[in-house]
Amino acid sequence: MGVDGLARRGPTGSWVNEAELALIVDLAGSLVQGGESLGVVTPYRSQARAIQAALSQRYGAEWLNHHDVAVATAHRFQGSERDVILFSSVVTPETPVRSARWLEVERHLLNVGASRARRLLVLVGHPGVASIHGLETLDSLWNAATSMQPDPHAESSLSEAEQRFWRAFDTGLGEINPRQRVEGYDVDFTWTAPWGTRVAIEIDDDGVGEQPRSRRMDIERDKALNRVEWQVVRIPGWYC
Repeated sequence: MGVDGLARRGPTGSWVNEAELALIVDLAGSLVQGGESLGVVTPYRSQARAIQAALSQRYGAEWLNHHDVAVATAHRFQGSERDVILFSSVVTPETPVRSARWLEVERHLLNVGASRARRLLVLVGHPGVASIHGLETLDSLWNAATSMQPDPHAESSLSEAEQRFWRAFDTGLGEINPRQRVEGYDVDFTWTAPWGTRVAIEIDDDGVGEQPRSRRMDIERDKALNRVEWQVVRIPGWYC
């Protein structure tokens, strides 16, 4: 979600964007209802502390505990997941180039933020800042978030392993679609890489494809897709 804010130095020298902070606090109450958990991820320590304080003041300790709220920098959030993740990028066009470019140097921070959501990821930041500062990774993430139109019913037809794979896939690396038909064959996912390679991705859930006849059919299907210039990748369900 685009917001035209202004980043300033926090008390510890890190950065704070109060416009993003205010939007995140407003969004938090509407995005998590029932028993969903909530995480807020940001690259900057001062922003994390300010958001934590604002959420506590607005909603109170009982609400934060009920939704298992975690607010942290990307470094501290590694290894954690929540149903809903709000990611605050903080940087604006006025942010010094060196401070803004840090996001690109430490691009794994964006990967952490984008891959922690089980159900919903919401990006909050200035919509043009990535291109202004040459933040290629953030720009790819914004483009993917604003251009994707997922099928709202597609995920319900996927197995747990397939859902986990789809949620974890880096959507900045080309187009991926579930439940596709290719040359008369049903495949779990198709992926078109940025350089044009077409890939059929099969998630082999536990027990699937292990019988000799099923395995032979899989091999024949893979060969048929290879002949029409599709690469086939098979991923064990347990790995997802």
